[in-house]
Amino acid sequence: WRICLSEHDVLVGTPEVFRRAMVDSGHASAKDFSLIIFDECHNATGNSPMAAIMRDAVWPLAGSAQCPRILGLTASFVHGKLRNAEQQRQRLETLLQSSLVCPE
Repeated sequence: WRICLSEHDVLVGTPEVFRRAMVDSGHASAKDFSLIIFDECHNATGNSPMAAIMRDAVWPLAGSAQCPRILGLTASFVHGKLRNAEQQRQRLETLLQSSLVCPE
């Protein structure tokens, strides 16, 4: 991981690969990244790899200059019933420490 981080500007992988490196083994840290992009971020729930990365690696850095920016991409943040849309939006914004922006 140290070689990859020092020799490359962009790393691409599944959330599980990065969770193992950042949460389980400590081979990488959220401090090593300036931007983390989560595709299909609506799947960041419960103990999912994306949720674990946020809770265990990113949240401890919240408010510091070392905290990476988070970009979550999704076509639809709503899971299940539409009547819970606002709750789901708030949950996702809280977890990703982000604001949801929707096109009009």
